[in-house]
Amino acid sequence: EALRPILDEVQQREAIFKSLGVSSLKEHNARSKAPLPFLVLIIDEAAFIPKEAETLIVDLVARCGAFGVHPVIATQRPDAEIMNGLLRANLSTRIALPVSSPGESRVVLNQTGAEKLPKQPGRLLMVWGARLIEAQAFQVELDRPLPSSAQSPVTQLNPDERRLVQAAMKQCEGFFKIKE
Repeated sequence: EALRPILDEVQQREAIFKSLGVSSLKEHNARSKAPLPFLVLIIDEAAFIPKEAETLIVDLVARCGAFGVHPVIATQRPDAEIMNGLLRANLSTRIALPVSSPGESRVVLNQTGAEKLPKQPGRLLMVWGARLIEAQAFQVELDRPLPSSAQSPVTQLNPDERRLVQAAMKQCEGFFKIKE
């Protein structure tokens, strides 16, 4: 049930793209007078994905990128059962924070290394463009509590922060590009 709206959106976009003869969101937005936004599908704690939903999630992840839907899948304890091969193969960017064993690192990154990361908040290894990169994530300190109602992240930003994010998104065509 929770995946139905995103599946419906992907199917609608698929029909729109077919009618316009385009194969990506970038092409669609260049040709259309009604540009579509990028969407992010966030699945927190993949260990709790019901077995009956796994096939649908793998299918969505495999084909939704062209339609401007980008998955973020998180788990506290990576293992091969949770992150099956088909799912991992379709996640082009994978990020591992410090893990406790080489096996957990291999599940996420297809190689060891994340078990050797310093245990400091935000330290990570990521597979980007088929290369392994060590990086430091930034932390955001909130000077006010988050609202209790569900709001989009953009609405939780102050006006200056919102303008900065919007300018960066426009400049980067919807993506924050990572530089070494």
